[in-house]
Amino acid sequence: MKPIYLDNAASTPLMEEVKIAMIEAMNECFANSSSIHTPGVQAIKKVEKARHSIANSLNASPEEFYFTSGGTESNNWVLKSAVMNRDLKRKKIVTSAIEHPSIMAPLKWVQENFGIEVLKVGVDASGKIKLAELAQVLNEDVFLCTLMHVNNEVGSVQPIEEVSRLCARHAIPLHVDACQSFIKLPLDLRMVELTYLTINAHKLHGPKGIGALYMRKGHELPPLMLGGGHEMNFRSGTLNVPAIIGFGKAVALQQKMPEQIHEMSQQLKWLGDELKNNYSHCRINGSEVDRAPHILNVHFKGNLGKDIFWALNKAGIAVSTSSACSSNKMTPSHVLAAMGMEDEANLEALRISIGLQTKREDLEILIHELKGIIK
Repeated sequence: MKPIYLDNAASTPLMEEVKIAMIEAMNECFANSSSIHTPGVQAIKKVEKARHSIANSLNASPEEFYFTSGGTESNNWVLKSAVMNRDLKRKKIVTSAIEHPSIMAPLKWVQENFGIEVLKVGVDASGKIKLAELAQVLNEDVFLCTLMHVNNEVGSVQPIEEVSRLCARHAIPLHVDACQSFIKLPLDLRMVELTYLTINAHKLHGPKGIGALYMRKGHELPPLMLGGGHEMNFRSGTLNVPAIIGFGKAVALQQKMPEQIHEMSQQLKWLGDELKNNYSHCRINGSEVDRAPHILNVHFKGNLGKDIFWALNKAGIAVSTSSACSSNKMTPSHVLAAMGMEDEANLEALRISIGLQTKREDLEILIHELKGIIK
């Protein structure tokens, strides 16, 4: 049986067209894009084309996007620089209880090193932030609100528009980590008052090691990386031209593929329905309606998630027990715990995440293999 990859929330395979564009870039755009000779100018032109593709997909200005090494760097940049750039009278950051480690870890760092108070707003059983609770903690003491658009473990979609309006009432900048939602869900930065936005390439069939940070004009943060003054003096370091070209290519291609994104959503719904029909003790964790089109988190009562994971892995099917960053640890998910799930069910959780390459037959094979695994 051919290997079946169903861990696309962790990372996605490169689209063939992206791979070709990157190989061409490695051969033709090898020059430093900061150099003013002809090869350098050729490289920077390709970089700017990619920047325009990314900006156009979000209805924003290209000058508001800065390339980084990925989502983790972009998140660290916002959180650490916002602390150093804040009005010293404001000493609080607001976030949710279900954020990614690339938010949680730097938040812990600013707590320990700057005495910043971090307020974690709770979520409901579907994984959506409690807006009433959020409204209560947003005040003149808060200098930043940071919230993921789509949760990486359960796929819950946060009401970013409502959150942005709440933040605007108190002139609080809003940072959104959109690594799991970018391209898959519509987002118009002319319509939503975000201040900072984190995106990356490897969640959307682009290369690893490349991402971007959007900073709304007039709200630029001090640079985290210092050096030669690349990226308009905001992010030093020689640009990874092939990866940037691959990023732009992946975005440009998928902007023309809305029907494939819809099909992915339909595939996921079909899978959820089939699992519930085949297993009376199967439960979907989180919302079945307001959910990203590629992430399904389930648990089968009486079956540890890690046992199912290893059995499927042996059969050539790759899934995840939680987020990829913590799949080697047998500890309850902080996301599912925040949603009110008891430890027993929490440890039974399994994340299945699909991509553009996923076929119906792949999901049918998954269901067939589960019949020999689930008790």
